[in-house]
Amino acid sequence: MPLAPPQLYFENAVGRLYGHPDGYAIIQFNAGQRKFSELQRLYTQLRWLLELHRWHRFLNDQRLLDPYNPEEAAWIVNH
Repeated sequence: MPLAPPQLYFENAVGRLYGHPDGYAIIQFNAGQRKFSELQRLYTQLRWLLELHRWHRFLNDQRLLDPYNPEEAAWIVNH
């Protein structure tokens, strides 16, 4: 029996957010510069997806992601 593929839930310039049928989320980041507000939006959508499905796990594919700047890192830690 073929496995169901992850479903795209949200996409913006920073990356894509998928919901996997096995009960977790996947974030795939795009390469290049990003706006802080778009990063916030992607992570906020992740939080909503996890809460909606009562999931507690996600995979974070950061291979193309530039390092977080101090403002981004502080926001992620606090939210």
